[in-house]
Amino acid sequence: HRVALTVCCGDPASVDGVLLEILDAEISTHLATVEQWLGDVVDHGLRADESLLRAMHTINGAFAMTEVPEITEVTLPAEGYVKRLLAADLPASDAGVAAIAQTADAVRRALAALHEAQPRIPVFADLAARVAALRDSLPVPAARSIDVADDEEPAPVPATDAFVDGLP
Repeated sequence: HRVALTVCCGDPASVDGVLLEILDAEISTHLATVEQWLGDVVDHGLRADESLLRAMHTINGAFAMTEVPEITEVTLPAEGYVKRLLAADLPASDAGVAAIAQTADAVRRALAALHEAQPRIPVFADLAARVAALRDSLPVPAARSIDVADDEEPAPVPATDAFVDGLP
């Protein structure tokens, strides 16, 4: 007799239901921004902007929070690519635009997989390597310097004050 088998690929994953709802909302909003940029860049040749960087940063952070490394291996270098494009004031190459579109598709696929009864996240190793290579083809942004006179010592801030002052 025959037994039905579900053939699946990818790595097993598990995300708490409440966290998945939050992830859905965050990702959906920021994917819309990425898709808007992709449409604009194709139509108007626009450069990366702060909204694209913010979207990629939030998508990367949201998946990192849920501990889904298969997709953060793509979103982290994608965020870095956008950051370097902005810092160098360069337009995305055709390969870069394609990689951002493929990253958005990978994000959608990973999110959809998390909704399955037995989630298995696809592995995007080739895409991750391509996006990392694009990122690495751009110069590393220079660190912002802080001008402190030689005879001037910065005032020490106790750790507790720095922590409390940083809270809303």
